[in-house]
Amino acid sequence: MAKTDVDFIVDTLRQSGVDDDLIPALVMTAFFESGLEIEAENTNTNQTKDFGVFQINAASFYDGDKPDPTLKRFFKKMNKTYTQKEFEEFLKNDKYNTIFAAHIVKDFQENSVVDPMTKWVAYTSYVDPFLKGQKIEGRSNEDVIDGIGAYMDAYLQIHNYQQQEEFKNIKTPEMPLNTNVETSDAPVYKPQTQVSEVNRIYTNLYKNISESIGSK
Repeated sequence: MAKTDVDFIVDTLRQSGVDDDLIPALVMTAFFESGLEIEAENTNTNQTKDFGVFQINAASFYDGDKPDPTLKRFFKKMNKTYTQKEFEEFLKNDKYNTIFAAHIVKDFQENSVVDPMTKWVAYTSYVDPFLKGQKIEGRSNEDVIDGIGAYMDAYLQIHNYQQQEEFKNIKTPEMPLNTNVETSDAPVYKPQTQVSEVNRIYTNLYKNISESIGSK
């Protein structure tokens, strides 16, 4: 199966207005949901199906043949309405699947007290424990490494974008007319490297792998 990449998901989520702070966790969630496989499709115990990169259950957004409020607001935004069958086809596209995942997050933030991230089992089972510094249970070492790697890649991509935007907003300081003033007195921009966050990610990766090896 073809896979999408982290860069694409990050860009699509960001363009859809998702907060930067949430994007790495969403990327990691997508990895654990589908392995980033575009055509991933899985059947639930109630015979409904999850589709695409974010494994979205189209049926859960319909009451019979009518869309629920979250989906109605999405259709209004898209200026188009889909039947459940049409919506399932819509979700098989990695861009549209990611756009709807972004809509879920933003819609729940604006219209519900429920944490939108809890809509995904992979988030509550794997990503949330990782963010809390706990061991990721129930996945292979390879999955854990790749999942944390997806988080790291997304985090660094977001950080690079933020730095580029900060540079664009910086005005070149005017040099003082007094030639006796040393240039070191002029304001200097020092970008933050976010070393502590990178260290946290690597520490948690080491913890997950070492505990897995030690438990064998």
